[in-house]
Amino acid sequence: MTNFEYARRIDEAAGLDLDLDCKEIDLQDKFYGLFQCFMPDGIGIETVFAPLQNGTELQARIMPIYTATA
Repeated sequence: MTNFEYARRIDEAAGLDLDLDCKEIDLQDKFYGLFQCFMPDGIGIETVFAPLQNGTELQARIMPIYTATA
């Protein structure tokens, strides 16, 4: 999976509707505040972490934040 394929997957999961057609954009700027899109309960956040090699561990690290805000 390329960075842009992963970015499209995140875009769909978060419902952001970002313009990701240009290959020259800085993806870091596009996803500022990404995890707030899943507030307050974290529903759908697994889509962000599923393709990553250590996705389960990363998701487990962020879930306490969603538990606290739910």
